[in-house]
Formats: sequence, C-alpha cells, structure tokens
Amino acid sequence: MKYLNFLILFGTLLVVQGCASKKQADSGGYRILYTTDGSGKLPKWVYDIPVEEKDGKMLISGVVDIAGNQSPSRGLTAADLQARAEIAKQIKTRVAVKLQYANEGFGYDNQILSQIVSQASDATHMVNVRIVERGFAKISDVDNLGISTRFTCYSRAAIEIEELKKMIARALQDAQDQGKISEEFKQKVEKEWNQFFNNAN
Repeated sequence: MKYLNFLILFGTLLVVQGCASKKQADSGGYRILYTTDGSGKLPKWVYDIPVEEKDGKMLISGVVDIAGNQSPSRGLTAADLQARAEIAKQIKTRVAVKLQYANEGFGYDNQILSQIVSQASDATHMVNVRIVERGFAKISDVDNLGISTRFTCYSRAAIEIEELKKMIARALQDAQDQGKISEEFKQKVEKEWNQFFNNAN
C-alpha cells in the first residue's frame, strides 16, 4: 500500500513537471539538439496523444525533465514509473465515472463505490503492464538567465484492455459476494464498461 501511495504521489509530481515542460515547449524558447530516434522531433504520443486505445491495448505516456548534466537513464526510469502510475489514474477516473452513471436508480453509498474503484485500479494487480516505447531528447532552453540544457525523457506503457476488464470484473464480483451490490447492478456496470471499450476501438 505504501508503494502504491508512493507511485501515485511520485506520478502526480511528475505530471506537474511534465505539464511545465509542455508549456515551456509551446513558448518557443527552446531547441531540440537531438533525440534518441534521430528524428529531431518528439513522438506525437509524448504530448499530443498521451492516452490512446488501439489494437486491444490502453497506451499511456509519462514524461519527465531532468537537468542536462544528469544521466538520461535516471529520467527514463522516472518516466517509466510515471507512465505506470498514469495507467492506474486513468482506470480509477473512468471506473468512477461508470459506477456513478450506473448507480442512478440504485442509490448505493459512495463509500461502497469508492471501494470498488480502489480495487479495480489497484496498481499492484497490474502485472501485465509493459513499457513499449521510450526515449529522450536533449533540449536547449533560452531565457532571461541565458542558455541551459535539459533532457526530456519519455516512456509509453501499455496494458491489454481485456486485462482491465478482468480487474474490474473481479472487483465487482468481490463486492457482490460480500453483499455490497446486486447482480443487476454488476451487470449494468459491466455492460457500460464493455460498450466504452467497444466504442474506443
């Protein structure tokens, strides 16, 4: 549990840092010196498509900036952690929305719904998360203080959508077994969730 809390906190801090990098990049006061793939450009999935569902997978990106005098391998490790944490965050948000929608007409207590959300998005159960793409760019920034360099490190994590469905199904089944929700409510949530992924692909 402590490890999960660390990942969420660490991911949140890195998201803020990543957003700052995007803002700085948009300002135009920078120049990409090189990228690991040799293109001289950041992949579109870094900022433009940070969350995507395709080919039966959910893909999430993580981005971290580190100083130019540090080893980019440190930034890549942090970007991997952020991408994994972002998957848990996306699942948590989406399951919560679906449960609230399905709860109309049932009126289950929010505490019960929160317990289902927590179990369904528990990062410790995501054993099949894989890092599918990663890289870094060396960037020169120009501001009032002069010129500085940094590494923007990026990573893309993937998890099978079927695996997500299983996690949610387990959480719902456990809640039903404990008498917290009805079979009818469970089926309604599963139907909504399946429709969501069917429309996303």
